[in-house]
Amino acid sequence: MLRSPHLYLLIGLMIALTVASAAAVELETIDAGDHTQIVVQNELLRMVVVPEYGGRITSLTDLRNGVDVVWSDGMDGGALDDRDDFTGTAFTPRAELARDGAEAHVWLTGEAHGGYKITKQLVVMDGKPLVEQRITVENGSQRPRAFWQRSFIRPGDKDITGDETFYLPTAEGVRATPNMNGWQDDFTEGWTGVIDAETGAGILFIIDLELVERFYYWRGSQEYPTVEWICKEVQPGQKLVSRSWIALTSDVQEYNSAVVEGFVGTAWWKEGGLQTDELADWVDLRPKVQPDANATARGFTLYRAWGENPGAELSQLRFDSPAGGADSMTLQIAGLAAVDASVSFRGPGADAYSFF
Repeated sequence: MLRSPHLYLLIGLMIALTVASAAAVELETIDAGDHTQIVVQNELLRMVVVPEYGGRITSLTDLRNGVDVVWSDGMDGGALDDRDDFTGTAFTPRAELARDGAEAHVWLTGEAHGGYKITKQLVVMDGKPLVEQRITVENGSQRPRAFWQRSFIRPGDKDITGDETFYLPTAEGVRATPNMNGWQDDFTEGWTGVIDAETGAGILFIIDLELVERFYYWRGSQEYPTVEWICKEVQPGQKLVSRSWIALTSDVQEYNSAVVEGFVGTAWWKEGGLQTDELADWVDLRPKVQPDANATARGFTLYRAWGENPGAELSQLRFDSPAGGADSMTLQIAGLAAVDASVSFRGPGADAYSFF
């Protein structure tokens, strides 16, 4: 029986292509001592995520031009930094390949005080210069929480020089300027981005239109400006699910709706797609501690029940924190409609606090 050499060649090519497809997206976890690096790479981009550093993307490199569009330095900087409640939180990670290696999924879960939790699922797919973020926000606390993300960017992997153009869609058209700064709330679609004229490298953020309330651009540093978005409040006992993307561009001259649509279609950023639901196990404790009008008018007095002179009116609370380490304390006074208070700290390192 004669066998054609062309048949062997065809079979060999099919096997080679199958192997290449299975390894299209690479996933690696690196023990870096005091932190872990989760590295995801396809043929177009390389992403590094550090769960211990607030679950941020610490590096995002466009492999077509070698430009890393994200600035980071240890615990500082990064992309998709969950700014307010989670910026210093160590996230719990999980990572795996899916669809026979055509996708990599990285789950990052962080929880703040009082049952406020977010889960970021970062997805990198074969052949796409995109990082997709599937985000779930669960507010198990007793007050509304506002979700806020920021990214420290270096569009040309260099300091901002004025050769960069920032883009934001508005009713008057796409605003294109090198001086985008401060709050911007007149956007009409859920995207923004910046392109560096010298290198041609760009970074495009695509966000759920129903989720984002305002954009903020911080230009206090030429080394690492930020692009940030503040989202709608999540009510107590509520869960929301949304999506956003980071797209890397190397040969796009300007950003507009057609460019965005070419990456992800029109859902989410143009039509919205926010999903909300109720947390199944959440208990509303607010009615138990909410004073009525008479109680509010009468006012409240705190009395000392321990230590020196018990039963006397309480005017000062003292807490001792052990020295060393990153210690924090939360004092919650429930049932008071208004509290007039001042805070003072003594001792080494007692120079930073928040009181609300």
